[in-house]
Amino acid sequence: MMMSAWLASTPGMATTGKALSGVLESARYCARARKERPSSAHCVLWMLQSDAETSQLLTEAGLRENELVSALKLETEESEAVLERIVDRAAAVAQRTGGGESRPIHLLVALTREPRAAGFRCLEHARVPAARVHEAALRALGITDVMSERDRTAEARRASFRK
Repeated sequence: MMMSAWLASTPGMATTGKALSGVLESARYCARARKERPSSAHCVLWMLQSDAETSQLLTEAGLRENELVSALKLETEESEAVLERIVDRAAAVAQRTGGGESRPIHLLVALTREPRAAGFRCLEHARVPAARVHEAALRALGITDVMSERDRTAEARRASFRK
């Protein structure tokens, strides 16, 4: 399946919610306009340009659009499995934080924990550490104990293997 097809037909898209579906569709459109394959990096670009909550967070972390666009020229490749994992993690973050359906900030939390994600690598190329963005996004969601969130994520992962 091509990346653009993935963004349009991700398994579980019905559970991601309208906001996250909109981000994915917008990222696909953005990538197409740039003649690139869609990736989580295009999601970051859309968040920076169009979503008030994540735009403010990314700007405060030091991300500049021109640096992100330059990084996009280097880092757009990622596998479908990585994209699927990010969307699944975003839904899990939304569930754990009581946020209901997934929103762009949940996607940002998920992709900033996945070094194989193009969005993660673009942040790093733009000299904005993904870990800094991750922690800021968690704080914005009301999670102040970052280590505790990491422990919960690890425990959830272990529990899913036991099933």
